[in-house]
Amino acid sequence: MEKINFLRTEKDLDWFSKNFSKEELEEHSGEWIAVKNGKVLSFGDDFREVLNDAKNKADNPLLIKIAKKKEILIC
Repeated sequence: MEKINFLRTEKDLDWFSKNFSKEELEEHSGEWIAVKNGKVLSFGDDFREVLNDAKNKADNPLLIKIAKKKEILIC
């Protein structure tokens, strides 16, 4: 089982929240976005495709689901 570096994940989430504009969020509404080290690795509707594509580019990418308007996500 892979060990997760939560500090790295927190940095990627912080980068994402500071660098994605409202327009980009709307453009990717309903999609998964994979990020690592301040870079978008992959995005799309299918979780497994985004994950596999991102893992080919970097270890342990952070995957974020962009909610659609009026959609509630419970995690």
